Amino acid sequence: MEEKAKFDGIFESLLPVNGLLSGDKVKPVLMNSKLPLDILGMVWDLSDIDKDGHLDKDEFAVAMHLVYRALEKEPVPSVLPPSLVPPSKRKKTPAFPGAVPVLPASPPPKDSLRSTPSHGSVNSLNSTGSLSPKHSLKQAQAPAAWVVPITDKARYDEIFLKTDLDLDGFVSGLEVKDIFMHSGLSQKLLAHIW
Repeated sequence: MEEKAKFDGIFESLLPVNGLLSGDKVKPVLMNSKLPLDILGMVWDLSDIDKDGHLDKDEFAVAMHLVYRALEKEPVPSVLPPSLVPPSKRKKTPAFPGAVPVLPASPPPKDSLRSTPSHGSVNSLNSTGSLSPKHSLKQAQAPAAWVVPITDKARYDEIFLKTDLDLDGFVSGLEVKDIFMHSGLSQKLLAHIW
């Protein structure tokens, strides 16, 4: 949680426009790590989850996390692990029409984590070492009908974020136990939900 707050502070200091940072604004921060350009290209490719050529606050936190891990000699993964995909970037599809997910769905298979093919570090960083992210228009998609009112969902998202103590995008039984116990629901129903 402390790491995320630190990354959020750096993000805000870079003066995002409409909640987004361009590659030009992120580049000096990444380059300051002194990591090899191919590693930085992989970091950019993995952290620009929606492939729009910009990083939002969550994507920036992923980039910084990957940079810090790489500085500790951990290899940069070839595919972003589900545990690093921010909740805001996960695909939320109900099990059947009209279903409302009560808890986060299980992580998607590795193959479905990318909506577009990888551009690789060669295209993400050019030979001079500058970032040249792909700029693409997001395809317009009709939003799926959601039966939970937006205000309620925002409130539940806030509760989830406060409950997800290790910021992995999931809540464990220990993390959610108190909320369930104070819900007023029967033990049998809570066991069924969990």
